[in-house]
Amino acid sequence: MQAAEPPASAQDPEKKTVQWSDADMAGIWDFTIGEGDDAFATTMVLEFKEKALSGNVNLGGPMEMANLAWNQADAALTFVVEFGPDMAIDFALKREGDALVGTLTANEPPAEEGGESEQMVENITAVKNLEKSKAAAERAARIARGEVVDGVEVGDHAPEIEGIDLDGVEFKLSDYAGKVVMLDFWGDW
Repeated sequence: MQAAEPPASAQDPEKKTVQWSDADMAGIWDFTIGEGDDAFATTMVLEFKEKALSGNVNLGGPMEMANLAWNQADAALTFVVEFGPDMAIDFALKREGDALVGTLTANEPPAEEGGESEQMVENITAVKNLEKSKAAAERAARIARGEVVDGVEVGDHAPEIEGIDLDGVEFKLSDYAGKVVMLDFWGDW
């Protein structure tokens, strides 16, 4: 069995590592917070749509990223996750090889009124999961083409449903975007 050849940048230290564009950042990232027995494994999902990068990180549920920025020249990713008016977590990652490494910093609110807030700093590492990223991109392309796909994933948009309500008025599910909708399917056969 022959060993895989290292990338050109590893073969020749004079060659620079290929820079990642905003579009290269899109995908599913395996994300580890902390180290050793206290490490917490989760995922980060980055999307590149309409020339902008957006995403979320799973911290007990998908949390939307604010102030998300990928500085291609410095190979640095920064974003904030807000947990309400009293707590936000700042993430600062920098590319090291095929991974992103850095820290998260959180200022925890004081335990008692008048007390001081505590600052928590944790090391983080993120590695792009190429298999999951490719599968998610293929699935999104199928949905965009109007194909029916098996299963529902978090973040999927509901397919368009059109019908006539009990008063005979035509409606579309998309008319209710952003509102809670309960669909009740039944038949009269």
